[in-house]
Amino acid sequence: MGRLRPSPDGGVLILDPMTRRITSLSATRELLGATQIGDMMGMNFLPAASGSGFIVGGWGGSADGTPGGVTRMIDAEGVTLAETDAVPRERWLMGFFFFPMTTDGEGRVWRARPTEYVVEAWDPEDSAVHIRLEGSPDWFTPGPPQPGYPLEAPGPSVIQGLEYHEGLLWIATSVADSEWAQLSGWSVDDGDLDGNKLMDTVIEVVDPATGVLVARAVHDEFLLRTGDGAFLYGLRRGGLVPQAVLYSPSFEGEECPPPGAPPE
Repeated sequence: MGRLRPSPDGGVLILDPMTRRITSLSATRELLGATQIGDMMGMNFLPAASGSGFIVGGWGGSADGTPGGVTRMIDAEGVTLAETDAVPRERWLMGFFFFPMTTDGEGRVWRARPTEYVVEAWDPEDSAVHIRLEGSPDWFTPGPPQPGYPLEAPGPSVIQGLEYHEGLLWIATSVADSEWAQLSGWSVDDGDLDGNKLMDTVIEVVDPATGVLVARAVHDEFLLRTGDGAFLYGLRRGGLVPQAVLYSPSFEGEECPPPGAPPE
């Protein structure tokens, strides 16, 4: 559940949610230092726009003691400088493994709210939400999970990834598969459960300044996340039009095990 991100100076930043620590490595992979993130279990993080400190999203207690999902700005010593309101505790499960965040180059942090089709831009400088985009599309099914999920009922919809690119906000949402069918009677002995038979992914491009939907695509597969918490797509330019390009990473080399080999 850890996260990796490049640091502004070409190094590597590593978030370990179990030890509640962000470790900084240089471009030559030398240890530069570590920051304890406090009493929260961090699930995602970003370097602060100021160049010092981090934006961390995860699960813990807010300033008033309310348990739930929180987003904080901390300095290099781990001191909390700003914090948003907590996502209610009953929604922990739905956003636990995702907690998508992105920055827009203006110091604002975009985050999604679990079990809702809502994204909001939070400015740590004044600790206020400047923009809130929300809707209730007919394809979005709010949580919590239905009884019998994931085998005998469709799963709820969850925003699993955000990306800000050249003035546009890209939103990826996992939804119940359009051809979903009950898998009653399935057991572990039957083999691995294919998530692509349970979930689809909706990718939407929104103009955050106006809330206008620019583009939308539906993929009949559940797009998994990479190590930094992003879903598997790349933004590339074809002519003057940015395009979402889906891909699957592969690892090759003497130190990489062959596909299907058990972990050591």
